Amino acid sequence: ELVANASKDAENLNDLMSDLIDVAEIDTGKREMKLERISPLQALNETRDRYCDEAQKKHIRVDVKAYADLSMVLADRRALRSILDNLLSNALRYTPDEGEVLLAAEEIKNFVQFSVRDTGRGIEAERLSAIFDRFNPFSEKGSGLGLALVRRLVESLGGQIAVESRLGHGSTFRFTLPVAATETDRHPVEVG
Repeated sequence: ELVANASKDAENLNDLMSDLIDVAEIDTGKREMKLERISPLQALNETRDRYCDEAQKKHIRVDVKAYADLSMVLADRRALRSILDNLLSNALRYTPDEGEVLLAAEEIKNFVQFSVRDTGRGIEAERLSAIFDRFNPFSEKGSGLGLALVRRLVESLGGQIAVESRLGHGSTFRFTLPVAATETDRHPVEVG
């Protein structure tokens, strides 16, 4: 039991250090974003698959709702994974057994809006204004850096993030990422 607790504490410390390094790299401009075209549906499916075991342990249903032909987004794959992982792990943490989480994406003008909606306990109104702050004083579990990191990553990719929540009615986190320019097929043209 002592070894298991020490291992869990070491893992938490490692997560905290990783979050601190990521936030510091973004703040100083040292984190280089490798932008590429990414399918929103594929990103959501991969996120759900990474958390299947955790969701099953709590009997939480995780659904994905997005069209396959949704425009590609221009994003850094590692950053998008970190954003979605943070939001889904929080949703699973605060959703009671037998609850539901919905991962969704839809196109709005030149952006794709992603959302993570849970049937958890919701967030108190006084906590909402500080939820994306570094070392969020209201953070009950974890470092309080996860959502600060998420906001910085979303903004560094040219998007915005927001949260809607009511105590007893769950939470919905939404963020946007720019649509990738469509690639046009080039056909050789014969001259003469």
